[in-house]
Amino acid sequence: MIQELWEQIQNGQEVRQNLSKIRQVIKDNGERRKLSALLEGEETVLIDLLRSEDAKTRKNAALLMGFKESVFFGAYLEGLSGGWAEVC
Repeated sequence: MIQELWEQIQNGQEVRQNLSKIRQVIKDNGERRKLSALLEGEETVLIDLLRSEDAKTRKNAALLMGFKESVFFGAYLEGLSGGWAEVC
């Protein structure tokens, strides 16, 4: 299920809803490792979602980033080369 939701997010389909659904699946089923595997090499997708105009999309993207291992945060920090104003 997470894979299908993630693919829809990558295709720009129902992004906010699918981010929320992924969070719920992780909470209910403990599929954190599956999320980590799916995000491997695709971290910029969530980083880009932090620039969304929709506040709930930004929130859900940030919360999913919290589920990811610390390696993800290294990629995130590298993406901040333009500073916080660019992200927010």
